Amino acid sequence: MCSSSPPKQKPVPVMPDKASYQAQAQKRDKKKFANAKGRNATILTNPLGVSTDPTVKKKTLLGG
Repeated sequence: MCSSSPPKQKPVPVMPDKASYQAQAQKRDKKKFANAKGRNATILTNPLGVSTDPTVKKKTLLGG
């Protein structure tokens, strides 16, 4: 038995264009800014709300 199927060709890689690079950069920047804006820790809550006091510094008057 002889098989007469043609040899398989490798798919040609598609080069990304400038628009796709810009879209990826915009997504990356948006995620970076969202992460920078966010909190540094998770706020633990219960059914009654936040269970701890907020960590707020007292204001001080300088030079007086």
